[in-house]
Formats: sequence, structure tokens, C-alpha cells
Amino acid sequence: MFKKSFLMAASFAVVGFSGSELLAEGAFGLDFGQALPEKTEPVQGIQGGYSVEAPSPFPEFESYAVKYSEATGVCMIFGFGKTYEDDEWGIQVKGSYEKLITALSKKYGSPRRNEFLRSGALYDESDEFSRSIDKNQRSHQAIWEIEGEDPTSTSEILLSVNANWTDTWLYIHYASQDLSKCQTAIDEEAEGSL
Repeated sequence: MFKKSFLMAASFAVVGFSGSELLAEGAFGLDFGQALPEKTEPVQGIQGGYSVEAPSPFPEFESYAVKYSEATGVCMIFGFGKTYEDDEWGIQVKGSYEKLITALSKKYGSPRRNEFLRSGALYDESDEFSRSIDKNQRSHQAIWEIEGEDPTSTSEILLSVNANWTDTWLYIHYASQDLSKCQTAIDEEAEGSL
């Protein structure tokens, strides 16, 4: 089951990421432009969205999805992180977030980081980190924008911290260079059913 949002948007002391599984060709063993994997299920309410089993899962993430059109194949890959229960301070999720940024930066360079508390936020105390994320009063995300011509290469990676009151988790998506063509095709496929 997916966390809070499909398209949005390990304890740091114990888990160490090598990054090798995360940085395999494609993301989680899935490639842009490929046909839908065998075991898929449509995501309710999301045109072109399918939950999938990742061929190369990464320990930080517990469920996966893709965006797919017949015209372009897979054009987005999503990972939904495991839940850190009672992580009000965000200590566990922020530790994992930093380790993933380090691993991804080795391949894609430094990201643009959007980490801020909105002015006038109601939940602005250190122990209200998860609440401020949940109520959209705080942003904690990193974005890589990648130039390229190959439609089956990565154009963007977004890694963000999400929360539901006191629980936290990570969300990641990879977008292909072909994403706008894919979305147009998905919209046209949906209109064809009218």
C-alpha cells in the first residue's frame, strides 16, 4: 500500500548504505522505456500508474510503482520508504535521507536541496519535525536535474521526507527524459475511453 501521496510529491546509527543496489542500471532494476513488468496492479485513481515488484529492491524502500504508457513504456519509477514510527524529531528519517543523498550524489552530482520551515509555521519546534512535514509547513527534499538526449535516460530524481503526524518515511521518484511525451500519451489513452 502506498503512503500519503503517489505523485507528490533504518536507524541512522545502525544502517549503512553502499549505494550499489540503488545505483544499478535503471532504478531498482527497472528501466525507462521497458514494457510493464509481469506482476503489476493498476493504482486506483492514477492514470498510467501501476504498483510493481522491483527486480532489485533497495532496503530503505518497501513498495514500488511506475508510470507507463503504451507509446513510451515506463517513464517514471517510484519508491516508497519504510515507516519510521514515532519519529517526531525526524532523526531516523533524516539519517537515511542524508545517506541516500551521499550515494546518489556519487553518480548524479550534488542535488538542489529544498529544506526549510515555512514562515509562520504552527509546528516549528524541533520535536514537531514530522508534524510540520505532514501539515505542509516544512519541506525536506533533494532534486537532481540531469541533462540528456536519450529518452530512456533519467531527467530528474526527487528524494523527499514525508510524514503522517508522528511517523516518517522517504519517497523517491526517477523521471525519464521522455516524461512529457509519456504523460501526453497517458492523457490521450484516457480520453480514448470516453
